[in-house]
Amino acid sequence: MSNPMNWTKQQIVAQCLFPKLSTEDFFTNPDYKREILRLVELGVGGFCIFGGDTVQVEQMTNSLQNMAPVPLLFAGDFEFGLPMRLSEGTEFPHAMALGQNSDSDTSFKISSAISKEVKSVGVKWNLAPVCDINSNPSNPIINIRSFGETPELVSDNVVKFIEGSKTVNVLTCAKHFPGHGDTLSDSHIELPAVSKTLEDLEKFELLPFKAAIEAGVDSIMVGHLYVPAMSNNLLPTSLSPKVYSYIRDAMKFKGLIVTDALDMKSITKIRNSSDATIDCLLAGADIALMPENAIEAIAGLIERAENDEKLVENCYESSKRIITAKRNAKLIPLFATLENTKQIFTDHLNLALNVAYKALQIKIDKPIIPIADDVNFAGIAFLQQDKDLRTATRFFTMLSQAIENDCDFAFVSEAITDSDLSAIKDGIKDAKILIFAVFIKAVAYDGRTDLITKAKEIFDKLSAGKDTIVIFLGNPYFGEIFDSSVKIWTYSDSFPSLASVVIELSGRKEALKLL
Repeated sequence: MSNPMNWTKQQIVAQCLFPKLSTEDFFTNPDYKREILRLVELGVGGFCIFGGDTVQVEQMTNSLQNMAPVPLLFAGDFEFGLPMRLSEGTEFPHAMALGQNSDSDTSFKISSAISKEVKSVGVKWNLAPVCDINSNPSNPIINIRSFGETPELVSDNVVKFIEGSKTVNVLTCAKHFPGHGDTLSDSHIELPAVSKTLEDLEKFELLPFKAAIEAGVDSIMVGHLYVPAMSNNLLPTSLSPKVYSYIRDAMKFKGLIVTDALDMKSITKIRNSSDATIDCLLAGADIALMPENAIEAIAGLIERAENDEKLVENCYESSKRIITAKRNAKLIPLFATLENTKQIFTDHLNLALNVAYKALQIKIDKPIIPIADDVNFAGIAFLQQDKDLRTATRFFTMLSQAIENDCDFAFVSEAITDSDLSAIKDGIKDAKILIFAVFIKAVAYDGRTDLITKAKEIFDKLSAGKDTIVIFLGNPYFGEIFDSSVKIWTYSDSFPSLASVVIELSGRKEALKLL
């Protein structure tokens, strides 16, 4: 069954569909599980995994592999480790924190570690690294997901990330072609525009993708962008034949080309699931990733294949590339039972912490850190979303345990009232130091960058008469507007980044033998 030459039209086109797979729904919703089993029966090429713990994902991938006529290729967005999508695994610093390390070999080590954990749960395709250059500080979706602001820095780290993953036989993906770094909108919500000429793109945005291809990247993800220099008839790049022709002909790329998720609003506003799937495959994509309604998508795809030879021809070539990728991932000729490698999760904690600590950027105008034992302090966290409360609570819990001083903590957001702010100010009046932790970063469907104005307003009202420490746990581009005794940039809100700040504030780095 691993030779597309002998497949039916249905088997050929179905192999090019990779639906979303929710672990929680798979185990709790019988109707959803039946739908997934039906997609496997119809011959989809694989799935993109979301949610669940490592045991659940391992059990799910194993059970589905044992049912599939052709081994399934499971994928996931694990740019900074399994916790980007799962509830467990080692959370590594974000890409921008890796870019802050002077040695790009850091990205090799982190990628190798991530790949070992990814592989341990049955996933063989990590949809990373991000090749976008974050050249626009107001970008609402890339930000700390990028290695940095220059082609050279991003390219160096992209290459090392790819090389690290290759040591574990986990496939990689350069995204989001032709570059999502210089945009002002989030493609999860609307279609961002990149107005540069092709010559400009080739001199800047495309350089990390070129480096990725030269390093042997397995796949390229095409973003949902409006790029007149590369788009046909106002189409998103993911539906534009011109983009796919450029990748194949101008960049000489022979691997897989996959769309960004087709359930994003920039696509669902203009296409239903069936049409979006068919149109991207006709345009030149090998894989239609995560249409909003997978059953509708595969039904329309199979029906269209009966009378559209161009679609079948495209998918036949794509199926051959998909089978090659599965061979490269050691899924063919036969899916192998997973090895018990859970020890790797423990082994990677120290690596993550060391990298996060080395990524810290600290500006000290007044030497108030480490915080002395006899100094009372207060901690205020500015939250972008409700779910940031868990991360902020974790941070302050670690800090209070490391520094056994009298301290008060509070959590604020843009919705705070003047009366609540006054109550907080009264509650921290005895604190000598104010620690202000800013949890603002690029978030899908909520990538606002204007929140910093409100955060600054709150900080100014609470900080009068106090020494201050401002910590940027995410977006690093607003430090200059804060007047503070100490500023700390982490370039990530991952657990090791939180712990690194605690180590710095408490002066415990020698005890932990980090350096």
